Amino acid sequence: MKMGRLEDAALDLKYLDAITPSKEDIHSKLQLIDQHQDDLNALKSFAIGENCDVVDEVTSKLLEDHPWDSFLYILRGQCHIAENRLKLAIHDFKHASKLSSDNTDLLYDMSVLEYEVGNVRDALSSIRDCLKLNPDHKKCYSSYKSLRKIVKFLDSMKNSIENEQWSSCLETGAKLLQSDNQELVVKINVYRLTCRCNREEGNVGTAVQECSEVLEFDDSDVDTLIQRAETYMADEEYDLAIADYEKAIEWDSSSETAKSGKEQAKRAKELVGKRDYYKILGVKRNANKREITKAYRKMAQKWHPDNFQNEQEKKRAEKKFIDIAAAKEVLSDEEKRRAFDNGQDPLDSEKGHHAHRGGGGFNGFHGFNPFGRGSQEFFFHF
Repeated sequence: MKMGRLEDAALDLKYLDAITPSKEDIHSKLQLIDQHQDDLNALKSFAIGENCDVVDEVTSKLLEDHPWDSFLYILRGQCHIAENRLKLAIHDFKHASKLSSDNTDLLYDMSVLEYEVGNVRDALSSIRDCLKLNPDHKKCYSSYKSLRKIVKFLDSMKNSIENEQWSSCLETGAKLLQSDNQELVVKINVYRLTCRCNREEGNVGTAVQECSEVLEFDDSDVDTLIQRAETYMADEEYDLAIADYEKAIEWDSSSETAKSGKEQAKRAKELVGKRDYYKILGVKRNANKREITKAYRKMAQKWHPDNFQNEQEKKRAEKKFIDIAAAKEVLSDEEKRRAFDNGQDPLDSEKGHHAHRGGGGFNGFHGFNPFGRGSQEFFFHF
């Protein structure tokens, strides 16, 4: 019964009925088999992809009693394809492939669908399963060569991302796009990765454009929604970032990355108009200590007051230098940085405390003088 072999099930029940007569449950099961056989005959009379509302309803009902019948999954999957519900079709075909493990044509069809929805790696996996069953399957072998090449490029790009080699990621992506003549599915897979690489390289506009093209192809791509949100954060478009994080949470309510990102975007929005230590040093919000120190040294050299002769420019540089020193203090200290990321300026709470100890001017700035001993004498050590 579970495998959908209704004739065999009926024979077994009739045999059982012959040796143990008057069993009501046997008779009711035989009646159910007759009813289900009629339903199956009706389904088989439909052309593929037609009467899909009926097919979907009847197959779903039959699968309650015949969950191991691969034919029902294939039939329902074909209707999903006809109505462009490709991900649902893949889901049903996967069930069917597990129940009929020697169906190479089904594995090939499933690979085609996986490719069309942009899951190149899954497509390659299905093709490999096909070739394990039949190494001489012409369609599977032909697809295997091209899919393997694409995945090899994508793996190289992922490796570059893991090693923070952003320009290498972009170069490899460009080569893949060039070799595949801008095939849409290939382009989407490349843009899923180059979206981040362009953001890290400072190409914010290009990153937003690439993420957006991926989301036009698949608006449920949670990873890309998060990537675009982080790109909006880098561009200080906090409302747009919050909107993307919220969409990501709608699709995947368990995504901690989206939840924490949304809260961070909301806090960043509240800080608009206040001192932004990341912006002062010109670093990204995910910058590490090495990047912060490097940026600090560069900015401090640029804005050291000794570099300016004009009195007005010197005063402006002094203010800049104070902000640079404050940014270094906050972002180099894990506790202070955490407080700042949570929407608080940790130095605000220190102002009153140091003011009554050291007076005003530079010597009263957060308990130390970033310029040295006096307002006209500046020392800076690297």
